[in-house]
Amino acid sequence: IFEELEIEEKDKLLQILGSEFMSEIVSYLEDAGEYLSEIDADDAAEIIEQMDADDAVEVLDDLDEEIEESDDF
Repeated sequence: IFEELEIEEKDKLLQILGSEFMSEIVSYLEDAGEYLSEIDADDAAEIIEQMDADDAVEVLDDLDEEIEESDDF
């Protein structure tokens, strides 16, 4: 369901739930890198900071792939 939301709705959710709770949600997303690349860098950093180390590494790998893909265009 989260992945079907518009970016504005996801931002609103981040403001309501906070970075700690959003870090739990993001750790379960298949396209976490895409979401994190769409939001403010400070918000993305806060979310990643709240994650368990293994989840953070996985999400950072996804984010790196997302950035590489966007650079290809």
